[in-house]
Amino acid sequence: MNHLNRTTCCNHQFTANDIKGKLMNQKEALGTNDPHLWGGNVQRFAYTTCPKCNKKYLMWLKISPPSFKVMTLSAVETKVIPSPDDRDALKAWLDDKGIEYARNLSTDKLYEKVLESQTALV
Repeated sequence: MNHLNRTTCCNHQFTANDIKGKLMNQKEALGTNDPHLWGGNVQRFAYTTCPKCNKKYLMWLKISPPSFKVMTLSAVETKVIPSPDDRDALKAWLDDKGIEYARNLSTDKLYEKVLESQTALV
């Protein structure tokens, strides 16, 4: 995930209205639990998409009753998963992500593992 230190894309200013999906806490979004993250100002995270270029972002949100203030954005990497028929590409993809798997898995099982990892990353 690439941190951008900005709240705009394509001249679009992101706001709480751009929240897509559920709100997440730090553990769900980043896998960490640092109470001092972003100076302790960020309590929630949410995924969004730029309405102009369709790039995906993770918004860092500060609770500002009755809504949220977007503090910054992080770009979400969207790598295309390999073909289910390309065993070497599937293995390379899993190795690249640091995901452990049994070396003797069938191609179908490798593809399932890749799909499972995609679900866990999002």
